[in-house]
Amino acid sequence: MSCIEWTDDETGMRNGFREFPERDAVSDIAVDSLIAKGLLELAAGKIVVSPAGAAWLNLASIR
Repeated sequence: MSCIEWTDDETGMRNGFREFPERDAVSDIAVDSLIAKGLLELAAGKIVVSPAGAAWLNLASIR
C-alpha cells in the first residue's frame, strides 16, 4: 500500500494520509482491455456517447 498526505488549502494544516493499493500489471491489462472493448463497441455503433463521455473516453485512451 502507498500513502499520500494532503493539507487543507485554507489552514495549511495536515489532514492525514490516504492509503491506496499499488497498481499492478494484471489490473493495468484488465483496465486497458475494458477501454479497448468500449472503444471498439463505440466504433461499431453499439454505444452512443454524450460529449462529456466522449471527452472521458479520449482521456482514458491516452493513459
